[in-house]
Amino acid sequence: MPGEDGILLNFAGLATNYGIKSRTRGLGRVMVFLVLVAFSWRARAQENRDAPMEDKLLAIMNQARANANMPPLTADKRLNEAAAMHATEFAQNGRMADQFEGEPSLLERLRLAQAPCASAGEIMLTARDLDHVPEELVRNDTIKQVLLNPKFSMAGFAAIQSGSQLFIVANLARPFQSLTIDEVETLIADAVQRLRTDNKLVPFKVIPMRQLRGLTCEMAKKDSLKVQPVNPYVGYIGTPSQHVRNFVFTTFDPGTLPANVHAAGDDPRINSMSVGACFGSSPTYPAGTYWIYLMFYRK
Repeated sequence: MPGEDGILLNFAGLATNYGIKSRTRGLGRVMVFLVLVAFSWRARAQENRDAPMEDKLLAIMNQARANANMPPLTADKRLNEAAAMHATEFAQNGRMADQFEGEPSLLERLRLAQAPCASAGEIMLTARDLDHVPEELVRNDTIKQVLLNPKFSMAGFAAIQSGSQLFIVANLARPFQSLTIDEVETLIADAVQRLRTDNKLVPFKVIPMRQLRGLTCEMAKKDSLKVQPVNPYVGYIGTPSQHVRNFVFTTFDPGTLPANVHAAGDDPRINSMSVGACFGSSPTYPAGTYWIYLMFYRK
C-alpha cells in the first residue's frame, strides 16, 4: 500500500466490445450472466455511496481544471456508480490496482453502470481527508494526464472512509457524442480488427467507401434498416457476390458489435472491410443513435 497519500492512473482507450460469442444458443446465457453481474456489482456500489462527498470531489477537481484554464467537468451519476464499484474493492484490498481479482475492467464497469463512453481515465487516490486532496492534485504531475485531458468532459467520483484512510476513485470520460463520424467509423473498424486478431487471422484491409455513410443517413431519415445491399466490386447498389457480408444496425455504443458480426468477422475467405456511420434521430430513437453499415468482402 502507498504512503499516507498516493495515486494510481488507469487509462482506457476507445471502448472495446464484451467479446460475447456469436452462437445464438449461448448468447442468452451470456446476457443473463451479464445482467446478474451488473446487478451484483451495482448493488455493492450503492451500499457505499456518499453523495455529499461526491459533490465535494467534483468541486475540487473542477477548481483544479479552472486553475489550468480548462472547462469544468459535468457530473454524471452513472460514472459515480462505476467509480463506486472500484472504490469498494479498493478499500477492501487496501492497495491500488487497475483491476482486482474477479472484478470487471474499467470499461466493463462503465458498461455495467450503463455509462458507455468513447474513452475514459480512472484515478485512484488515498488521502487522510478531503482537505488533503487539492494539494495532491497540485503536486502530482501524473494525475494531470487524466484530470487535465481536454477530451474528458464528464466525471464521477466515489470515496470510502476506512480507518484513517480515505479511498477515492474518480472516473473521467469522453462521451460518444463528442466523436466525429470519422472517429466512430474508426472505432467500429478497430473493434472488428480485434476480432480478427483474437481469431489469429490477418487484419482486414480497411477501404474507405463514402457511399456507405450516405446510406446510413438515409436509414436514419427513413427510421428503417431496410436498404439495398452494396456491391463493392462495381461501385453500385445491387446484388453482392457470395464473398460479401453486409450488416446494418443501430447502436448507442459503437465499440460493441452485434453477435452476427462476430461470426462473419472470422471468415478467412474475406480480407477487406468498409464501414459507414451516421448519428441521427428518428421516431424510434428521438434522442438519436448511431446508424451503421458494415461490409466485409474479398478484394
